[in-house]
Amino acid sequence: MGKPWFAPKSTGYGATPSTWQGWAMTLGYVVLLWADRALTRRWFGANKITLLISVVLAIALTAGFLVIVYKKTDAAWRLRINGEPK
Repeated sequence: MGKPWFAPKSTGYGATPSTWQGWAMTLGYVVLLWADRALTRRWFGANKITLLISVVLAIALTAGFLVIVYKKTDAAWRLRINGEPK
């Protein structure tokens, strides 16, 4: 698997970027979300169908991002309270 890009959060649930690859992946995700909304609005106009298309694309992008983050995290995701050890 190589070096993990994300580390489990010390409190809460999920992971946070721990290498430049993780930060690049997170930045790419944010840029794609922005492009999703901006381009669908430009191509399809401002209406309900545009919003639906944008939401569906955002859900697909988020699902893909979460799968990659999960696979590139060095420990299991679980709820951690008060900085429990990993």
